[in-house]
Amino acid sequence: MSGEKEEELKRQQRRERIQRMKLEKERQEKIRKYIRFGVPGGMTLILLVLMAILSGGNKSNASEQLESQQLTSQQLSLQEQQTVEQEEAAKEPVANEENAAYVIERETVSEEATTQEAATEEETADNTEDKIRMVKDSEIIYLDELTSEYALVVNANTQEIVAFKAPNTQINPASMTKIFTILVAAEHIEEEDWDDTFTITLEHTDYAFVHDCSTAGFLDEEVVTVRDLFYGTILPSGGEAAYALACYVAGSHEAFVELMNEKLEELGISKTSHFTNSVGLYHKEHYTTVYDMAVIMKAVMDNPLCKEVISSRTYNTSSTNKHPEGILLSNWFIRRIEDKDCGGIVMGAKTGFVNQSGNCAVSYGLFGDNEEYICVTAKASSSWNAINDHVALYSAYCPPLVTEEAQTEESVN
Repeated sequence: MSGEKEEELKRQQRRERIQRMKLEKERQEKIRKYIRFGVPGGMTLILLVLMAILSGGNKSNASEQLESQQLTSQQLSLQEQQTVEQEEAAKEPVANEENAAYVIERETVSEEATTQEAATEEETADNTEDKIRMVKDSEIIYLDELTSEYALVVNANTQEIVAFKAPNTQINPASMTKIFTILVAAEHIEEEDWDDTFTITLEHTDYAFVHDCSTAGFLDEEVVTVRDLFYGTILPSGGEAAYALACYVAGSHEAFVELMNEKLEELGISKTSHFTNSVGLYHKEHYTTVYDMAVIMKAVMDNPLCKEVISSRTYNTSSTNKHPEGILLSNWFIRRIEDKDCGGIVMGAKTGFVNQSGNCAVSYGLFGDNEEYICVTAKASSSWNAINDHVALYSAYCPPLVTEEAQTEESVN
């Protein structure tokens, strides 16, 4: 068999595999729908058996699928129970919010400060200097217009929490994950490697397609630069770009995930955050908090190359064999919030969405006397509401940006 025929056969096999995965995904969704709407237990078992038989399996396969679906049902029930518990926790009195604040404050104090009771206040301040911390002026967020269930506003210059709402509650970060992806990637390659080239394959594009990810638009056998992968990961939230970047850096996606969790330990947030993928797909073991996302965002801002990427409104990828003129990429969040008055300038941002997390976003901007603030929100009711929530939070809790004109007038007066 010639090389072209072998390649075509492989492509056909991949297409068939993707089709099987899509059909299986649709079948799983039907099963979940029946379970979610309370079909009686006996009827559920009958439906599961019938679906297993209709899917073409023999008795053995039907039995195995039934056992698998029973586990799925238990997992769904557990997830629903956890969701209810989280919703109830969000409705608890203010005292619980204050407990959450205390947890953050307690955890951000260094081990040295907590073990040495004789340490002076000045020494304690030095030990917490590089940590995002709660201070006595931190406010619990009470904004009627806020739709996000979880929120945090941080002064990045002083590392102090300005305002918070359920900051320690576990969430799925969705595509906010990708700011962590570029941070880990940037720390494991040299700056000159950004102009290295990488070939996109069906493994990368299939991953994005099968999981219904947004994409940058890279194609099979397209030769792109590593720099293109960084921008493709953030601006259009490209699933294939994030997956390919992980493979370039670590040799495999699995190896890159290990690097991600090692970085969580380095940042001191591994007890409350854990990642299973570089893209932000939902997984029960893929979780974080809005507080932890603020810590990650601060680390991204401290990396010049990452800050450059996340602050870009547009970027045109390099000329390739598939896109001779490149691809024009845009940061959707920044371009839509720049027309809104939030009292300052939003410089960089990354959005995210999966059903389990709702719409979420992390951003940073300039306010006051050129101070940088970080805002993180999760579980907004829509993408536009996520943007509006950031506008509301910046407007309510950050000082208006002091412009050069205002500084000139003040000096004259």
